[in-house]
Amino acid sequence: MALKGKVKSCFTLEELDLMRKLSGMANNLNQITKLAHQRGLYMVTEVLIEIIDKIKSLFHDR
Repeated sequence: MALKGKVKSCFTLEELDLMRKLSGMANNLNQITKLAHQRGLYMVTEVLIEIIDKIKSLFHDR
């Protein structure tokens, strides 16, 4: 291992923060999907647009 091993870089603090935010949004998206199935997609359209905008801003801010 000492002769042929490779060093794997750790995630930066920025990358860890981004992953945490995306994970939280994924949880929200799952809850919204459940609600859309119960009440209809039209009822949750506004919330979906907000989440899409937040995801876009995460990647544009990098």
